[in-house]
Amino acid sequence: MKNIYALAIGLCITFATEEKSFKHEKQISDVLQTYMAEVDNKNPAGMLEHLTMPFDIHFGSERTVTIRSDEEFRAVFENWKNQDIAQFHSTGLVSVIINQTGPLKNFLAVADVTYNRLDQDGNILRTERVLYHFMRGDGYDLPIFKVVWSFFTRWIRKWKIYMISNIDIE
Repeated sequence: MKNIYALAIGLCITFATEEKSFKHEKQISDVLQTYMAEVDNKNPAGMLEHLTMPFDIHFGSERTVTIRSDEEFRAVFENWKNQDIAQFHSTGLVSVIINQTGPLKNFLAVADVTYNRLDQDGNILRTERVLYHFMRGDGYDLPIFKVVWSFFTRWIRKWKIYMISNIDIE
Protein backbone atom coordinates (compact mmCIF):
# COMPACT_ATOMS: atom_id res chain seq x y z
CA MET A 1 0.00 0.00 0.00
CA LYS A 2 2.86 2.36 0.84
CA ASN A 3 4.31 1.71 -2.60
CA ILE A 4 1.07 2.77 -4.27
CA TYR A 5 1.03 6.04 -2.32
CA ALA A 6 4.69 6.66 -3.15
CA LEU A 7 4.02 5.96 -6.83
CA ALA A 8 0.97 8.26 -6.85
CA ILE A 9 2.90 11.08 -5.19
CA GLY A 10 5.83 10.59 -7.56
CA LEU A 11 3.56 10.75 -10.62
CA CYS A 12 1.81 13.87 -9.31
CA ILE A 13 5.13 15.62 -8.79
CA THR A 14 6.38 14.56 -12.22
CA PHE A 15 3.31 15.77 -14.09
CA ALA A 16 2.92 18.93 -12.02
CA THR A 17 6.46 20.05 -12.83
CA GLU A 18 6.28 19.18 -16.51
CA GLU A 19 6.64 22.36 -18.54
CA LYS A 20 3.92 23.15 -21.02
CA SER A 21 5.04 24.69 -24.27
CA PHE A 22 3.91 28.18 -25.17
CA LYS A 23 1.08 27.76 -27.67
CA HIS A 24 2.43 30.47 -30.01
CA GLU A 25 5.97 29.10 -30.06
CA LYS A 26 5.69 27.86 -33.68
CA GLN A 27 4.32 31.19 -34.94
CA ILE A 28 7.08 33.14 -33.23
CA SER A 29 9.72 30.70 -34.47
CA ASP A 30 8.45 31.14 -38.04
CA VAL A 31 8.57 34.95 -37.75
CA LEU A 32 12.07 34.75 -36.32
CA GLN A 33 13.36 32.47 -39.08
CA THR A 34 11.84 34.66 -41.79
CA TYR A 35 13.33 37.77 -40.16
CA MET A 36 16.77 36.10 -39.95
CA ALA A 37 16.58 35.21 -43.66
CA GLU A 38 15.89 38.89 -44.45
CA VAL A 39 18.90 39.89 -42.30
CA ASP A 40 21.07 37.39 -44.21
CA ASN A 41 19.82 38.88 -47.49
CA LYS A 42 20.50 42.41 -46.14
CA ASN A 43 16.91 43.32 -47.08
CA PRO A 44 15.63 46.19 -44.89
CA ALA A 45 12.15 46.17 -46.47
CA GLY A 46 11.73 42.49 -45.60
CA MET A 47 13.07 43.04 -42.08
CA LEU A 48 10.61 45.88 -41.50
CA GLU A 49 7.68 43.53 -42.13
CA HIS A 50 8.56 41.78 -38.85
CA LEU A 51 9.24 44.87 -36.72
CA THR A 52 6.90 47.24 -34.94
CA MET A 53 7.63 50.91 -34.38
CA PRO A 54 8.98 52.20 -32.14
CA PHE A 55 11.70 49.57 -32.21
CA ASP A 56 14.53 49.35 -29.66
CA ILE A 57 17.97 47.87 -30.26
CA HIS A 58 20.75 47.43 -27.76
CA PHE A 59 24.11 45.85 -28.61
CA GLY A 60 27.12 45.60 -26.36
CA SER A 61 27.80 48.45 -23.99
CA GLU A 62 26.28 50.95 -26.38
CA ARG A 63 23.22 52.92 -25.37
CA THR A 64 19.80 51.67 -26.36
CA VAL A 65 18.65 53.12 -29.66
CA THR A 66 14.95 53.72 -30.24
CA ILE A 67 13.97 53.78 -33.89
CA ARG A 68 10.67 55.53 -34.51
CA SER A 69 10.14 55.24 -38.28
CA ASP A 70 10.91 53.10 -41.31
CA GLU A 71 13.23 55.84 -42.60
CA GLU A 72 15.20 55.85 -39.33
CA PHE A 73 15.49 52.07 -39.53
CA ARG A 74 16.80 52.22 -43.09
CA ALA A 75 19.44 54.79 -42.05
CA VAL A 76 20.60 52.64 -39.11
CA PHE A 77 20.57 49.54 -41.33
CA GLU A 78 22.69 51.23 -44.03
CA ASN A 79 25.23 52.21 -41.37
CA TRP A 80 25.26 48.64 -39.97
CA LYS A 81 25.49 47.06 -43.43
CA ASN A 82 28.77 48.87 -44.12
CA GLN A 83 30.47 47.74 -40.89
CA ASP A 84 32.65 44.66 -40.43
CA ILE A 85 30.04 43.04 -38.18
CA ALA A 86 27.64 42.76 -41.14
CA GLN A 87 30.12 40.96 -43.37
CA PHE A 88 28.71 37.44 -43.16
CA HIS A 89 26.98 35.17 -45.64
CA SER A 90 24.36 33.40 -43.54
CA THR A 91 23.15 32.63 -40.04
CA GLY A 92 22.99 29.18 -38.48
CA LEU A 93 20.67 28.86 -35.50
CA VAL A 94 22.24 26.99 -32.58
CA SER A 95 19.39 27.26 -30.08
CA VAL A 96 16.04 29.02 -29.78
CA ILE A 97 14.10 29.17 -26.51
CA ILE A 98 10.75 30.97 -26.66
CA ASN A 99 8.81 31.97 -23.55
CA GLN A 100 5.73 34.02 -22.84
CA THR A 101 6.48 37.16 -20.82
CA GLY A 102 4.52 39.86 -19.08
CA PRO A 103 1.31 39.68 -17.11
CA LEU A 104 -0.91 39.52 -20.21
CA LYS A 105 -1.32 36.08 -21.77
CA ASN A 106 -0.64 35.66 -25.50
CA PHE A 107 0.51 39.27 -25.90
CA LEU A 108 4.27 39.36 -25.14
CA ALA A 109 7.05 36.82 -25.63
CA VAL A 110 10.83 36.62 -25.77
CA ALA A 111 13.07 34.40 -27.89
CA ASP A 112 16.51 33.67 -26.46
CA VAL A 113 18.52 32.87 -29.58
CA THR A 114 22.10 31.68 -30.01
CA TYR A 115 23.37 31.65 -33.58
CA ASN A 116 26.52 31.43 -35.66
CA ARG A 117 27.38 33.94 -38.36
CA LEU A 118 28.85 31.97 -41.26
CA ASP A 119 31.03 32.85 -44.24
CA GLN A 120 30.36 31.60 -47.79
CA ASP A 121 32.16 28.32 -47.06
CA GLY A 122 30.06 27.65 -43.94
CA ASN A 123 32.89 28.50 -41.53
CA ILE A 124 31.85 30.11 -38.25
CA LEU A 125 32.87 33.76 -38.09
CA ARG A 126 31.42 34.33 -34.62
CA THR A 127 28.73 33.13 -32.24
CA GLU A 128 26.19 35.55 -30.79
CA ARG A 129 23.36 35.36 -28.27
CA VAL A 130 20.43 37.75 -28.70
CA LEU A 131 17.04 38.31 -27.09
CA TYR A 132 14.23 39.07 -29.53
CA HIS A 133 11.23 40.59 -27.76
CA PHE A 134 7.88 40.00 -29.48
CA MET A 135 4.42 41.44 -29.11
CA ARG A 136 1.17 40.96 -30.93
CA GLY A 137 0.12 44.10 -32.67
CA ASP A 138 1.54 47.34 -33.94
CA GLY A 139 3.33 48.94 -31.03
CA TYR A 140 3.50 49.64 -27.36
CA ASP A 141 4.20 53.38 -27.59
CA LEU A 142 0.64 54.30 -28.55
CA PRO A 143 -2.19 56.16 -26.84
CA ILE A 144 -3.66 53.98 -24.09
CA PHE A 145 -6.90 53.25 -25.95
CA LYS A 146 -4.90 51.84 -28.90
CA VAL A 147 -2.84 49.64 -26.58
CA VAL A 148 -6.05 48.37 -24.95
CA TRP A 149 -7.59 47.80 -28.40
CA SER A 150 -4.44 45.88 -29.47
CA PHE A 151 -4.70 43.70 -26.38
CA PHE A 152 -8.37 42.84 -26.86
CA THR A 153 -7.92 42.13 -30.58
CA ARG A 154 -4.56 40.33 -30.19
CA TRP A 155 -5.81 37.02 -31.61
CA ILE A 156 -6.09 38.62 -35.09
CA ARG A 157 -2.73 40.39 -34.93
CA LYS A 158 0.68 39.15 -36.04
CA TRP A 159 3.66 38.64 -33.78
CA LYS A 160 6.24 41.37 -34.34
CA ILE A 161 9.64 42.20 -32.89
CA TYR A 162 9.72 45.35 -30.77
CA MET A 163 13.19 45.04 -29.23
CA ILE A 164 16.47 43.25 -29.91
CA SER A 165 19.27 43.12 -27.37
CA ASN A 166 22.41 41.05 -27.30
CA ILE A 167 23.80 39.38 -24.23
CA ASP A 168 27.27 38.04 -23.53
CA ILE A 169 27.92 34.40 -24.23
CA GLU A 170 29.25 32.77 -21.10
